[in-house]
Amino acid sequence: MDYTIIQYPALPSAYSPQKPGRRIDMIVMHSTGGVKTGDLWTLSGRDRRHLVSIHYYITKIGEIYQLVQDKDVAWHAGVSFWQGENDVNRFSIGIELENLNNGRDPYPQPQIDAALWLVRNKVQQYKIPRSRLVRHAQVALPPGRKSDPRAFPWDSFIGQVYTDIQPGPPPPPAPPPPANTVLRTALIDAAYRRARHVYHPDWALHQFAFQQRVGPPLIPPFRFKAEGRDWVAEVYGVDAICSPVGAWTDIRRLSQLPDGELKNVLRSQTYQALGATYHSDWAFHQYADGNPIGVPVTETFRLTLGSGETYTAQIFSLETLITPYGQWDVIFPLSNLLDAPELEARDVELRDTLLTRQYQRIGAKYHPEWAMHQAANKLGLGAPLSHQEQIEMGVQDYVAQSYARDVAYSPVGDWGTVKLLNDLS
Repeated sequence: MDYTIIQYPALPSAYSPQKPGRRIDMIVMHSTGGVKTGDLWTLSGRDRRHLVSIHYYITKIGEIYQLVQDKDVAWHAGVSFWQGENDVNRFSIGIELENLNNGRDPYPQPQIDAALWLVRNKVQQYKIPRSRLVRHAQVALPPGRKSDPRAFPWDSFIGQVYTDIQPGPPPPPAPPPPANTVLRTALIDAAYRRARHVYHPDWALHQFAFQQRVGPPLIPPFRFKAEGRDWVAEVYGVDAICSPVGAWTDIRRLSQLPDGELKNVLRSQTYQALGATYHSDWAFHQYADGNPIGVPVTETFRLTLGSGETYTAQIFSLETLITPYGQWDVIFPLSNLLDAPELEARDVELRDTLLTRQYQRIGAKYHPEWAMHQAANKLGLGAPLSHQEQIEMGVQDYVAQSYARDVAYSPVGDWGTVKLLNDLS
């Protein structure tokens, strides 16, 4: 039986062109965890909360939809590794099956038959070996992050796909990903998850963020309009970045934008998204415009020391600014107190009060005796963005905490050893 492939084009903003020099040689099978109407909306890039896409989608009654052309890169596998290579999206076709992926929702025979027809055709078209027809659960990093397509009759399906297809030589066993690759992936994935976002290694914005070391993300991406165009912005601990919709390799940093509409709108939207309001006439914000102190993570607040002295402060991602209340033109940064070899009792109280407020902002507690908190101060990692979280790796587990400039982590039990994500090769 032949099938008609129904075209349901994804938005151009939901996939990227295939780079020259690498052919398709892999198929990844998925199940959606949803139903047709919502699945097609999401997988075509129309659900702005989830920028994912797929080449083919197969319904329970056996309809086959094509959303992304084979020649283009769909965003379906996410953080992934197979047979020595990262970023499986670059050289694979993604096929989604309509299924709740709970282990109980069945895959009806018409759906299996349609999947068999499509996969057999693609296997023959691209000469895909048996070892490179895989489930999403097999390639996702860190291992165990994905389970789809759960309860799909995989072994019998594979056997039918390759019936009467000339087998190639047996492939060499797939090497496990390097330990550093798995750890780095787990740390990045956790940092994006804390920001209610998803890391996509094939997104130009995420590649730029990692290469330029702009720190972990703070919030989900958002859209705005400026200069007659639609833009997507992402806010990181070191800087906010943006790109025109559809022109993903044209990436701008807020700190490097010339004065004008784009800078004004992005700055205002960034402050607003972080719960602050930009005031061009405020001394704090003028200072922030002229110095690399990141983005605001609080509004201004007042604090009073035991002596009765009152200050106004605002926490930015890379620095905290302080001024004696009412003396708005007298601004000094918290880093001055951290770097000073000796401090008066008043300054020690001010320093510790501000550090405590940084951690209280995220619902955590500042522990000056903890090696990770000491390292964050010494290395100038900026404001903490998350609680400490255990990263389970099997043989050796880690505890990680995101800061504005980097993610710090320690092996469980070896608390005196503090390392940084950016140092992982």
